Amino acid sequence: MRPKHPYLYRFRLFLTLLLIAIALTPLSAGAAPDAWTPLASGIDFQMFHLTQPRPLNLFVTRLSRSNLMATIETAIANGSLASGRQSISGMAAHDDQAINYWGETWGNRNRVVAAVNGYYFNLSSGEPFSGVVHSGWYAKPFSDYVGDAGFAWNLNGGAFIGRCVYHQARDQFFTVLRSGETRKINGVNIPRPTDSLVIYTPQYAASTQTDTDGVEVLVEMSRPAMLLPAPARALGTVMRIRDRHGDTPIPFDHVVLSASGSARVDLLQKLQVGDEIGISQEIKDCPSAPQNYWTKTYAALGGDYHFLINGVVTISTDNPDARVLNSRTAVGYNAAYVYFIVADGWNPGVSEGITVRELGEFARNTLGISDAVTLDSGGSSTMVINGFPVNNTYCNFTRQCGMASSGQAGGANQNAEVNPKYAGAVASPDFEPLVGTALMMVAVEPKVQSSVFVSGQAALTRWPSELRLGPGTNYAVQSILPGGASVRVAGMRYKDLNGVLAKGAFWQRVEYSSSGSEALGWVRQDDLLWLPPPGAQSVYLPFVSR
Repeated sequence: MRPKHPYLYRFRLFLTLLLIAIALTPLSAGAAPDAWTPLASGIDFQMFHLTQPRPLNLFVTRLSRSNLMATIETAIANGSLASGRQSISGMAAHDDQAINYWGETWGNRNRVVAAVNGYYFNLSSGEPFSGVVHSGWYAKPFSDYVGDAGFAWNLNGGAFIGRCVYHQARDQFFTVLRSGETRKINGVNIPRPTDSLVIYTPQYAASTQTDTDGVEVLVEMSRPAMLLPAPARALGTVMRIRDRHGDTPIPFDHVVLSASGSARVDLLQKLQVGDEIGISQEIKDCPSAPQNYWTKTYAALGGDYHFLINGVVTISTDNPDARVLNSRTAVGYNAAYVYFIVADGWNPGVSEGITVRELGEFARNTLGISDAVTLDSGGSSTMVINGFPVNNTYCNFTRQCGMASSGQAGGANQNAEVNPKYAGAVASPDFEPLVGTALMMVAVEPKVQSSVFVSGQAALTRWPSELRLGPGTNYAVQSILPGGASVRVAGMRYKDLNGVLAKGAFWQRVEYSSSGSEALGWVRQDDLLWLPPPGAQSVYLPFVSR
C-alpha cells in the first residue's frame, strides 16, 4: 500500500494557512486567467492537475517582472557555502525578514513567499557544484567552459539563462584608489592556496577559517562585491590588517582579502588602514554561447537541461534521463513573468512524473514561457509557499508510493538526504529532503529604522547579549557580551543601518572594549539601556522586560 496522507496533509495545510481557494479541475491546456491565486503583490500561485497522457500534479508560482517590490533571490543552506544541507523551508525561514540589497540599498527586508530547490550539490558538504550569486554577492564562481551557468536575475529585473562562461584572470582584481595600483584576485571563497590572494565574502562562513601563515585585510564595503566589469567597481575601505593571525570573522557587509607567500608581501606593501579600494569582477559568455548581461547580477544558480530556448523545446538526445518520467524542478520566464515549476512523480494514479520534453511543452503551451531550465530534479523536487511545502516531497524522494524506480529515472535524488528524524519512517507529513541551495520569490518590505539611539551614544547591555556579524539572527554570533557591559553605538562609513528592523527586532551596531580587546558587531536594541550624555543631571530609564 502506498502512503497517501503526505500529499493530502500538505495540501490541506496549505489551504488552511493561506486561506486560498485553488481550483483542482483537471487541465490539459491553458488555465483561466483568474485561476491564479495572489500570494503577495506581484507573486501568484496555481496548481495544475493534468490527466493526459497520465495523472500529473504541477505546482507553479510566477513573479511579475514589472513589480519593483518583488524580486528573485537565492538561498544557501545554513547561510554558508560548505556548512551542510538544509530543507527548503529551513532556508526560506533563514532568509525571511532578513535585510537585502534589492534596489541597490541595504535595509529592505525579504518576505519569502515561494521557494524551490536549487542546483546539484556535494552530498557530504552541501556545497553547490555550480556558481551562486546571492543578494548581489558573487559568492561562488561558475565553472569555466562548463555548461552549468543556469538562471540569472539582474538588479534591473533582467532574466536570462547562461550556457557557458569563463573568467579571464585580468578581469578579477582590486584597485587601490590612493595609488592606482592593482592586484589580481586568484580565487573567491576557496581555501587559500600558496602564493595567492583569495577574497572571502559573507556567504563563505562566519570566518575565513585560515591558518596564520598569511595576512588578512578586512574591508567594509559600500555595496556587495558583485559582477562589476572594470572600470566599474564596488568600493570599500580597509578597516583592519591582520598579519599572521588567520581566521578572520566576516561581517555581513565586509570582505576579507587573504594572501599568503609572495602575495602576502605584495598586499602588505600595497595597503594601509583607511585606504579605499575598488573591486572589479567579470565573467564572459563563451564565444559560441549567447551573450548575456551579467553586470549587477543579483541572484543566480546553476542549471541542468536548458530545455526551452526562444519558445522552442530542445532536448539533447544523449541525455537518457530527459526522456523518462521523473519529478522535476524548473525555472523559466517570458517578457512579463518569472516562473517556478515543480512536477510531482512516483505516485501512481495521482502524479506519475513528467519527461523534460513534456515539461517544455507544458511551460510553453500552458504558461507561455519562452525560456526555461531545470534545476536539481528527482528526489530534491520541492516547492515551499509561505514556509510550508505544498507538493508531495515524500513520494518524490523515497519513491515508495507504489512505483518501482527500476533505475529508469536519473539519479538526481541521490543528491538529497533523508532527514535522520524520519529514518525508517513509513511516511511523515512534513517530510523534506535536505539540499544545498534554493531559489526564492521575495516580496520586498521597506526599510524601517528606530531612532532611539544615535551614532556615538553610550549604552549598557541589560543582560548577557549576543554580538552578531550583522543585523539579524540569520548572522552568526561572534561573542557574548556580559550583562552591564559598556558599549558605544558605532556609525557606518557608507550606509545608515543603525536601528534597522530585521528578523522581528531592531538592531544597533556597537563597539565594545574590555581588557585590551575590542569587538564590533550587532546587538538587539532591546538588549541595550540608554545612558545619559555626560553632565546630564537625570534621565528616565524605563524598565524593559525580556
